[in-house]
Amino acid sequence: LWAANNKMIINMAKTKELVFHRPHPRLHISVTPIFCIEQVLEAKLLGVYFNSNLKFVSHVSNILKQCSQRSFLIKQLQCQGLSKKHLGIVFEAIILSRIRYCLPAWAGFITKELEGQIDAFLRRMFLYGYCLKCYTVHDLIASSDFELFKSISRNSHCLNQLLQHKIAGSYNLRSRGHNYELPLCTTTYFKQSCINRCLYNYV
Repeated sequence: LWAANNKMIINMAKTKELVFHRPHPRLHISVTPIFCIEQVLEAKLLGVYFNSNLKFVSHVSNILKQCSQRSFLIKQLQCQGLSKKHLGIVFEAIILSRIRYCLPAWAGFITKELEGQIDAFLRRMFLYGYCLKCYTVHDLIASSDFELFKSISRNSHCLNQLLQHKIAGSYNLRSRGHNYELPLCTTTYFKQSCINRCLYNYV
């Protein structure tokens, strides 16, 4: 109906239905598939693999596979005598950028095990001499969240409308990282979503 009202044609062959559900099997509700649209458990959207239970196991696995393949190029450059400084530049351009891609969108939902896999890969890259410092996924998430929150705090940003209204009043409260209202989060998934995570981390 939305597509019809906006004079858009849906390509049914490329359209998938992904139903997100609670992780506990007893709370899972089966949904009848939409007519002519395939219902899937996993879908790729703008380079990010979304799963019906928001675990992002496939996405992290795909990232590490791509980064391992790209590390072979850095190894060849290292064998050709490229300096460590320039190896670090190439590492940030082709590997670190891949890990950082859309990081705020999925970082809040990965498990400690997945974090450990990414950290183990980054440690190997440092030991091989491919980068100038030993990165951790925790630091990458923190820097990505900070840059995103700084951007969406501008009124001109398209995501600014997702922030709660600024707190009004002349009370002399303690200094805060921002003056937005904190949403009421009753579930872990909701609190770990991108915008809410930033609001609580930088309060």
